[in-house]
Amino acid sequence: MKILVLGANGMLGFTLFNYLNSKEKITVIGTIKKANFYNNSCKNIFTNVDVQNFNMLKKKITKISPDIIIIFGNFRHKFFKFIRRKFNTFF
Repeated sequence: MKILVLGANGMLGFTLFNYLNSKEKITVIGTIKKANFYNNSCKNIFTNVDVQNFNMLKKKITKISPDIIIIFGNFRHKFFKFIRRKFNTFF
């Protein structure tokens, strides 16, 4: 199973990302805005992801093609429409 955590640098997102990353049979991918947050110590982190840039985010999500998307943060309404149509999502 592939899980995408949008906002893996917040307190809850960071904790969940690390927890899921420790589980077998789960591939967890996280997005963060600042490149130096993880100091390159974690694999499967997409850095410099601006969630306000809908087109960039849509391309990343389509490329990753996760089974589940977990969202932490404030996103635009059209982003939610795209996510609901294409993926399983927890809000």
